Amino acid sequence: MSNENHVGNPLRPRGFFELLDGVFRIYRSDWTVVLSILFLFLGAPWLFIQFALLLTGSADPLAAASSSPDWFELLLLLLTGLIFLLSSVALTPLMEAGVTTATAERIRTGRGISFQDALAEVGRNGWRVILTCLLLGLLTTAALFVLGLLLFVPAVLLGSMLEDWGVSLAVAAILFVILGTGGYVFIYTRLLLVVPVVMKEGVGYFQAFQRSWKLTERSFWRTFGLMLPVFLIGEIFSTVPSMVLEMAFAPDLSSFSGWGSFLLAFPATFFTCLPMALQPILATLLYHDRRSRREGIDLVSTLESLPKRAVQ
Repeated sequence: MSNENHVGNPLRPRGFFELLDGVFRIYRSDWTVVLSILFLFLGAPWLFIQFALLLTGSADPLAAASSSPDWFELLLLLLTGLIFLLSSVALTPLMEAGVTTATAERIRTGRGISFQDALAEVGRNGWRVILTCLLLGLLTTAALFVLGLLLFVPAVLLGSMLEDWGVSLAVAAILFVILGTGGYVFIYTRLLLVVPVVMKEGVGYFQAFQRSWKLTERSFWRTFGLMLPVFLIGEIFSTVPSMVLEMAFAPDLSSFSGWGSFLLAFPATFFTCLPMALQPILATLLYHDRRSRREGIDLVSTLESLPKRAVQ
């Protein structure tokens, strides 16, 4: 059996390691389309971000902002923040929509999709993906804000009564980090399939949340167990080369010319963006896996193909 057919025949329940391996197999099989989508939406914004951080003399925006920069550097950092916000709110969801489309086609037919067809699908459903992801971000932020109020308001009142602010605020901060991180991870895991749901079923907003929540029911630890290694591999792949570049040029980073910073921003952007397609590929694989397990779409697909085979 060829590698392409193996990658493209997953309308069936898959094992844990088969899903994990499938992420990298699909990336390798459709790397031209995936990279084209990835750098179309995120290449220019991240190139500017990397260039701005290198030009200010630091790969850390907080360090750059705290080192008494001039007005040009402050404006540059402000513009960088706005571009990062735009990338997170609009461009990253569009990238995920495109990668989801390419992955779903590979899963469904065993063949790749053209770059133009993937963009056409993004054009049809991309706005739903953006608004759904934006709504999810707003609801998550609101939940964290409410959690902060529930923890810090009593802590402030207790501190004023006991005339000891340090202990009560420290306990509130520790609880906020633990509960906030745990809650965020739980919600993100249960709603991991939102983008595939929007792209494949044409629903959005709360319907997509409900659908993803249902598909990941009784599958939290399996889903989280797949997300974690993919996330760690992506972080290692993007962080280590960037650290090597920073260490190699650290002595001269502050004295870099504009052209030097611009040229160095290209490899930094490449290694930063490259792993960003891993999570959408995993989410699409999991979407089809969960539908096969819960709804039997693999059996439906097989039954639908029987008349065609009989005719042949």
